[in-house]
Amino acid sequence: MSPASFERVAPGIFVVRYEKDDDLLPDKQQPLLKAVRAEGVPCAIVFVLAPGIWKVDLSVPQFWSHAVGDSTLPLCAIAVVSASVAVRAATHTFRVATMLRRQKLAVASLHDERAAVQWAREALSPRAPVSP
Repeated sequence: MSPASFERVAPGIFVVRYEKDDDLLPDKQQPLLKAVRAEGVPCAIVFVLAPGIWKVDLSVPQFWSHAVGDSTLPLCAIAVVSASVAVRAATHTFRVATMLRRQKLAVASLHDERAAVQWAREALSPRAPVSP
């Protein structure tokens, strides 16, 4: 898989692997958003960040905050896989912000891709888990 590409691993579940900081920037997310919209069912995205990505540009959570508010985007869950404390903190802050805005989005920060995909499956189930 090439950098900043994504794959559909199950109906409604996309895994995105970012290899470098620039891959996360908002202008590179349009193909992913188009695929999520085309899915036609509630979706979850699992973002897997390479070990060299240890921070997130402020434009990234701002972009996703706006995207989550778009009613044409059937996004129900976002998981971020990273060992970086800064990335995990940014994910937690994003989660709190979505809760304060009463947006219906489950958000999780995990260390393992397999666990994140399983969490995404559960988040899309009728009895969705509370964000960890």
